Amino acid sequence: KPGGRISRSFSSFPSGAIYACQDRAWMDESVMKRWIQDILVPYVQTSLPGIHPVLMLDSYRCHMMASVVNTIADVGIEVIHIPGGCTGTCQPVDVGIEKPLKDRVRHRWEEWMLQQDGNTAIFQPPSRELLASWIIDSLNSLESEIIQSHLNTKSA
Repeated sequence: KPGGRISRSFSSFPSGAIYACQDRAWMDESVMKRWIQDILVPYVQTSLPGIHPVLMLDSYRCHMMASVVNTIADVGIEVIHIPGGCTGTCQPVDVGIEKPLKDRVRHRWEEWMLQQDGNTAIFQPPSRELLASWIIDSLNSLESEIIQSHLNTKSA
């Protein structure tokens, strides 16, 4: 819950990421607006002059909200909504970055599982801090050339 026990523990999480909470662990309007402010706006501010930024979003409910679309448009970014079933074709990040990222995180989890004592009756899941470190390390292990190459081939 925002402001609850988990979000109060963010100070102990690894640096290199921005953390947020939502009651049901879903992206919602407030988390989306935070992403816009903390991630999207600073990124767009570094773009070259004359660049017209476009953000392609799937048809997830919070991506379609007028308040979210207007917040994005207010900072000069055009929003294009991708029809259902077209994410793999139109969103290169989902295909070329999220898949290898998830594979790397899964590999870290599998390694961690193999190191456990095998007694599933008293199994303790990895801490949120450890999960966050797996994600950050996995993201950092993606080579920028691979990411750039994939984005260039999908946008051509």
